[in-house]
Amino acid sequence: MNDSTVDTIRTLVMLGSGNVAVHLAQSFVQKGIKVVQIYSPTIDHAQQLAEEIACRYTNRLADLSEADLYLFALTDSAIPEVLRQRSWEGKLCVHTAGSVPLDVFKPFTQFYGVLYPFQTFSRNVPLALDEVPFFIEASDKNVEQQLFQLASKISSRIQLANSQQRQSLHLAGVFACNFVNHMLAIAENILKQNKLPTESIHPLISETVRKALFISAEKAQTGPAIRNNTEIIRKHIEMLRDKPEWQKIYTFVSDSIYKMYHS
Repeated sequence: MNDSTVDTIRTLVMLGSGNVAVHLAQSFVQKGIKVVQIYSPTIDHAQQLAEEIACRYTNRLADLSEADLYLFALTDSAIPEVLRQRSWEGKLCVHTAGSVPLDVFKPFTQFYGVLYPFQTFSRNVPLALDEVPFFIEASDKNVEQQLFQLASKISSRIQLANSQQRQSLHLAGVFACNFVNHMLAIAENILKQNKLPTESIHPLISETVRKALFISAEKAQTGPAIRNNTEIIRKHIEMLRDKPEWQKIYTFVSDSIYKMYHS
């Protein structure tokens, strides 16, 4: 894209070949958006994704193809590094990151934006994007409209969010996804160490999430911490004596739960 007069994004170059890039590239191709090229500094990774969606690939920024959109599905630190390595003047550049501000593009091009999918992605785990919230921010109204049109091809949940709001989304996501997943990993390890099937906890996980969504997580809280059952808490901490890091987590989270409901 060489100016802002392109009303519809029909072609894109995907910069990145990780989990987000894989899911977005596959979804766009399925909806008729042509991914013309995959860029990755690791050529094997670029080739793997390119072969999945039948497009070109490169590990050289100087060899990028022409397209309506350059979509940066890269790590946070890689985005400014890649931007500094070539000219982007007149190109529509958009990133997918939660914590990278919109104006990271400002020194490099006048057309830019953010297309942030608020979801966790794993390469080989199928994921329907139609219910995934996409948060958009843009350099101007025309780009904003283009990104709305593009996102609406793969999702029905699209809204605006500025850079500060997007950072808050990312922070909330770390608590709701990354930290929760780590807690589940600890729980699985405890079961394995005691020769118990990890599947035993699956109904509990499902009901915990169901209640949190149904009545809100704050109202759904149960357990020894909210009841201030110090005897059980002490026993659990003692059981974790060989895992001091887990002891710290148990103690800190228990204190946080108690303070949320008793302060």
